[in-house]
Amino acid sequence: MKNSLFIMLVDDNEIDIFIHKEVIKQLPSATFVLSFSSAQTALDYLSNTQNEWPKLILLDIEMPVMTGLDFLKIYDTMPAKHRNNCKVVLLSSSLNNQTQTISNKNVLEFIEKPLNVEKLNRVLALLNH
Repeated sequence: MKNSLFIMLVDDNEIDIFIHKEVIKQLPSATFVLSFSSAQTALDYLSNTQNEWPKLILLDIEMPVMTGLDFLKIYDTMPAKHRNNCKVVLLSSSLNNQTQTISNKNVLEFIEKPLNVEKLNRVLALLNH
């Protein structure tokens, strides 16, 4: 995993996860993808892992039980040594939440679903700056 891009997907919709994985597969560089269908499970992984954290988290905003915004509130309290090397991209079917979430220091970008290669390349360009 050291030489590949580690991306975490957090989305309650299995179809969206499938589509996003297919888009990520089109990247020219080696990529490792770990997906979670709940925000709490993703947070549990981040809290308990002894492994490398992802470089990028693609996070759905609208999820049952714990929303993406709820995820961010907890994520913001996690150790800075991990968060400093990991950025969050928010994904949503609606642009209504954009102004509320883009001000979070851990959020790199807000993208309207579905993810496509053009949107992902734009995110990766921002990530590498």
